[in-house]
Amino acid sequence: MYTQYYGLSENPFSMTPDPRFLYFTEAHREALAALVYGIKERKGFVALTGEAGTGKTTLLYRLVDNLNEKVHTAFIFHTFTTYRELLATQNTGARNPARRDPQMRRVMEPMSARFRN
Repeated sequence: MYTQYYGLSENPFSMTPDPRFLYFTEAHREALAALVYGIKERKGFVALTGEAGTGKTTLLYRLVDNLNEKVHTAFIFHTFTTYRELLATQNTGARNPARRDPQMRRVMEPMSARFRN
């Protein structure tokens, strides 16, 4: 419908956000810079929050598209779990890179120890 009417080469809307169509506002640039900083400084856990429809998911897809393949990422959407429950799921998953990576263990272990029992 949109492609023919507006003469577009591809459909501008889909079920998942396409980071190629992200319009960077000042807030988006600041959020992306904070996420990149958290990753480069190896903070271990970075969160992005905001109102519905503000471009959070699209920004995250853009970020992941530009990351080095050695960076492990996970999206956690609509979580109603406590911080303790979140850590428990991260530390017990079969695909948990911390099981194989000593650096990840050093990051995760202090957080996990703090919230045990």
